[in-house]
Amino acid sequence: LQSEYSLWTRDVEATILPTCRELNIAFVAYAPLGRGFLTGAIQKANDLSPNDWRHTFPRFQEEILDKNRSIVDTISAIAAQHKA
Repeated sequence: LQSEYSLWTRDVEATILPTCRELNIAFVAYAPLGRGFLTGAIQKANDLSPNDWRHTFPRFQEEILDKNRSIVDTISAIAAQHKA
């Protein structure tokens, strides 16, 4: 089974992952970097090309993107502490 799973999207932890374990089904994380959001490369909606499908996701809407950028800043700080 393949599904989005990252620090950003963790809803599979409640039911999907336990079911996969129980039934011995392999799970492959899709978009572990939050569809690119957690890389820090996307600072504003204009960083995406006009026809990029990620414009349809709320996390990539300009007003929400501004608020969520602090998440990337926190992750970046933790990574720097661990030299990662």
